[in-house]
Amino acid sequence: MNKIGFKNFRRFIDFPPMEYNGITYLVGRNNSGKSTFVKSLLLILDFLKSGNVNTLTFGQKVLEDANIVTYGRAKNTKAKENLIEFYYQLDNYNILIRISGDNDNTFANVHLIQVIDKVAGLQFEFEPQLNSITISKSLDQNPNEDVEKKSNLLALENEIAQLKKAIEESTFKKSSKEYIELVDTLSVLNKKRNQLAHGTFPMDYENVVEEEQAGYEDKEEAHEAEPQINSYHVSTLYPDGSNMQEIVDFIIEETLLLHGQEYIKSQKGEETIKEFKDYQGIKQDQNDIETSFKKFQEVLFNSWVVYLGANPAKQSALFAIRDKNNALAQSIHEFFQLDINKGSAIYLWVEKWMKEFEVGDTFEIIIHAGEAYEVNVFSHDTKIPLADKGMGSIQAMLLILRLAIVIHKFELMKKLNEATKAFTTIFLVIEEPELNLHPRLQNRLTDLFLEAKEGYQLNFIIETHSEYIIRRSQVLVKENEYEVSPNENPFYVYYFPKDDVPYRMEYEENGRFNRNFGEGFFEVATNSTMTLLKPKTQK
Repeated sequence: MNKIGFKNFRRFIDFPPMEYNGITYLVGRNNSGKSTFVKSLLLILDFLKSGNVNTLTFGQKVLEDANIVTYGRAKNTKAKENLIEFYYQLDNYNILIRISGDNDNTFANVHLIQVIDKVAGLQFEFEPQLNSITISKSLDQNPNEDVEKKSNLLALENEIAQLKKAIEESTFKKSSKEYIELVDTLSVLNKKRNQLAHGTFPMDYENVVEEEQAGYEDKEEAHEAEPQINSYHVSTLYPDGSNMQEIVDFIIEETLLLHGQEYIKSQKGEETIKEFKDYQGIKQDQNDIETSFKKFQEVLFNSWVVYLGANPAKQSALFAIRDKNNALAQSIHEFFQLDINKGSAIYLWVEKWMKEFEVGDTFEIIIHAGEAYEVNVFSHDTKIPLADKGMGSIQAMLLILRLAIVIHKFELMKKLNEATKAFTTIFLVIEEPELNLHPRLQNRLTDLFLEAKEGYQLNFIIETHSEYIIRRSQVLVKENEYEVSPNENPFYVYYFPKDDVPYRMEYEENGRFNRNFGEGFFEVATNSTMTLLKPKTQK
């Protein structure tokens, strides 16, 4: 699950966390906040991947499309506090980021980065302005877990009692293999009993933490393990210039060192400091902590957002490689450089959607002197320069090429990740894909996005003013029974009112929505129809 929310950012004082997934449509009037949602996502994902925990910059190249530039432009003008907060949910991790700054600065100071692993119950809290990190854990037991725990504990106690009796009545020599195996088994059971008695512990012999083998002399019990710690809270200061992974490694290393010092004192019967219990918790959960944060890093760096802005295509006989402001020229250049061969799956996919969007049957790209490209479209055995096609065809070709490039790269990425079994997710943010397309082709855009979602696992966040795109999604929900269990509906629709927070439009089984859009969308066509149906007033 993915969510993002924020406070005091752009036009919103409080933007509740909003889920995005599958094919998410953002609908609303101009200046209603759709772009703010997109900018927050670009900003936070870029920051978390940057490795710089101290400052969040608005000037990264990847954020050029976000067009925020300074902290003053990012902060809501009516904010009562000089701070901005972002809430981000990525898979099983909840992330909170708090920043502040000066209005004219192109960066903000980061005061808090909080990462919560909801599955492991672990919390990582970074305070970059203090060079401080805290790792904590707190698990709440529910009544059912309590009953199961007591039942398991009773079974263990009975097993331990029987094994003790067997050892006492044993005729094996203490140096024999059989006697040592019995003692080792008793040591393991004692350890499990102690850990279960002091907190949750997986009832699995293979998960027991290894300790020194306990001797069993003169029928005395083996040395008992340290108690299981269910909650702890450990803080430390970290060196300047560290990234989040280095900071987590540092606190674990420091805590284990302190634990070792206090453990020696405890074995000597000396009094330990009150933080010893917290140190025990970190030692006990070291593997879980390292695994949790490593998994967070994997999820983070395997989550990608690609922004495709509303760039009107330009009619040009040649598409210059150096024309960085021409989105179509850059897309043609990238497609050609990827060496996507005619007849390949991606090439055939481009040809299919060229036909669907009435661009042509196929195409060719010819490079001239390493400086520019000529693109020709073939339709019914006739060659036509792409520049001579209508603006709708050129705009459709731009979108198709952009999607083909992302699909090709994503397929390569998934192959590279097969060895590590890392799961990569990608979201394409598309701004007004309906530009220059007539209603029937706007309608077909929804089919294009759905095929890319189902065939290539692409996810979309789409800013649109097109009623035809949304209407088509309703038809597909009805025809494919997406709202009938166990089917899952890939479509999400949010309406952004002009002066309020957005709300989700829930689909019903018949494809209709459970509520009405706000002013300025579906009712415009309805009102026009009703006006036409009214009899003309006689003068």
